[in-house]
Amino acid sequence: MRVIVWLLILPLSNSFPIVTEELFDHSGERPPQTHTQSLSQFTRLYDTLSVLVKDEYKNTIIAHSDEEFRIDYEIKNTNESLNIADFNANNSIKGELFQGDIRISVTQLEKIIDGLINDDEEINGSGIEEDGNDYTDNDIIHRRKRRQTIKGIDVKWSEGVPYSFHPLLSLKARNLIQDAIHFWETETCIQFRPRFFESQYLYFIAADGCWSTYGVISHEIGHALGLFHEQSRYDRDNHISLDPLRVQLGYIFQFSKIPASQLSTYNLPYDVGSIMHYAPNEFSSFSFMPALSARDPFLQQSMGQLGGPSFLDVAILNIHYDCRMKCPVKIPCSNSGYQDARDCTRCKCPSGFGGVDCRDIESPTIIKCGGVLNATVSPRQLTVNIKANIMRTTERRCIYHIVAPQNSVKIEIKVIEIDGTCQYGCWKEGMEIKTQSDPRPVGYRFCCIRQNKTTIISYRHRIPLMVYSRGKNTRTVIHYRYLRDSENEEMSSGETINRTMNYSNEELNGDLRRGDRVSMLLNNKTEVDEHFRKRRDTKWKYEDEEEFVTEDRPL
Repeated sequence: MRVIVWLLILPLSNSFPIVTEELFDHSGERPPQTHTQSLSQFTRLYDTLSVLVKDEYKNTIIAHSDEEFRIDYEIKNTNESLNIADFNANNSIKGELFQGDIRISVTQLEKIIDGLINDDEEINGSGIEEDGNDYTDNDIIHRRKRRQTIKGIDVKWSEGVPYSFHPLLSLKARNLIQDAIHFWETETCIQFRPRFFESQYLYFIAADGCWSTYGVISHEIGHALGLFHEQSRYDRDNHISLDPLRVQLGYIFQFSKIPASQLSTYNLPYDVGSIMHYAPNEFSSFSFMPALSARDPFLQQSMGQLGGPSFLDVAILNIHYDCRMKCPVKIPCSNSGYQDARDCTRCKCPSGFGGVDCRDIESPTIIKCGGVLNATVSPRQLTVNIKANIMRTTERRCIYHIVAPQNSVKIEIKVIEIDGTCQYGCWKEGMEIKTQSDPRPVGYRFCCIRQNKTTIISYRHRIPLMVYSRGKNTRTVIHYRYLRDSENEEMSSGETINRTMNYSNEELNGDLRRGDRVSMLLNNKTEVDEHFRKRRDTKWKYEDEEEFVTEDRPL
């Protein structure tokens, strides 16, 4: 049988997507059934899902801020609001697709609905009870009970992933697909190989627009390896809000959740910046009026990125495929990193962190564009300008860590100027700041002019900051400082404060080995105070005629 990885078309299984007998037989052909019959079954089941979602959100009223409207309008005017569902808008079988890009069997869809309804009786493929009576809206709503555990089949590619290309697939598309395959293979313990005679394999066929971006390809291969959409997690309402009034008529079912019986999160945190997450405007009535809003408003522009898989996208597959078993001798990792199954002597680190054990700064892709920035009580200004270079197709990154002199103080960052490519996900040109309590999810991203004058205050004494570009000019100006104890007490309750974890003195000592190469004993307060006193008057500037200009100076 074949898994056809056609733009946004993938089979799905209980906990993770995989080829199933319901979708294809061993000859590679579908079970005998007319397209009209199949579409009729999906229509009935999607109608049931629509009822469930409408009932869950029937009393939901979302208060959208003026700032959100201004940013959405700016994105509309840049023509950068395209999302994955848009690629599939003209697909001939779009009526059968689950959540816009997953080819699912009737049986699998029934299991999802059964888990959501929590009914003791089963629903057959026609959406009709076994006694032949149609479900009504009230039947579906009132028969909901507490979720029960339904044991699904734990599926994975146990012997590697064979794949094959359609003969008409272009060379450019093949190269992009190979890049995405190479990423998943090097970042996990999953093995890919060209298909010979295997009956189960990935099949990439020729389709307009399907393979136009590395991010879209990575997203679709992610489904084939076992990933659902991030926003379909059963705990999503703790992190994002759905405005049902903004959803396209007849498409509310695309926002259904996956019940716990059909989904494994492995206790990993929710990631708004996952490559598997819907864009805010996915299935929205208007491209500039998002149906999804992050509960933390600073995360709104991190949603819907198509730059590539996030740290957590990779982590969950490493867990699912038991990659940690490849390393018999375990090593410790800092900052929520974990052992690399491809190199057991090193750790895989969240973005912004690097080194053997994730205690250093991630190496920038632009030489000398990064390092440690020691915050002082007086504001300092950091300016980073990555110059346009259309010949560079890969991401260029400057990476800094803003560090305060004591573990207990707060750091204030003001975004003075941001000039990037304004789009959902801010994945082309922009800046990312990580001040959350957990360093693993994607942080706050900035790429729109209307995000200027934003102030972020963090309890973390070390903040990773990344400025990046995929070809165009990117300019970022921020002011940063640490707050005195008296200022901490006077902070108004209206400010957004991101409580984050503290780091030990030993960890911070390790981090200061990079950047401007400051070396000091943090348990000696006199040395620390003297160092930061001198720092107030220092200024440095790096410039590369072809790559970047960066400057750090006191105000």
